[in-house]
Amino acid sequence: MGIFYGFGYCFLTDWHWSVREELGYETLYNSYIQFFLDAAFGIKTTARVADTWTLILFLVALIASITLNIRDSKKPG
Repeated sequence: MGIFYGFGYCFLTDWHWSVREELGYETLYNSYIQFFLDAAFGIKTTARVADTWTLILFLVALIASITLNIRDSKKPG
């Protein structure tokens, strides 16, 4: 969907924003992660900081996954 709507687009996030608008909630955030951090944990941050940490943690998880899969593929039997 990113091809049509931009990198990082998620139809579930779009749907969530639409439901919130229909319920009368104001959309104050540009980033769903920023919204989630504030709503779930009370952590106030900027969209840029939320996006940066999202990227960092994604890359850490990706590298860990690749490393462990390579390690496990080399184990006998």
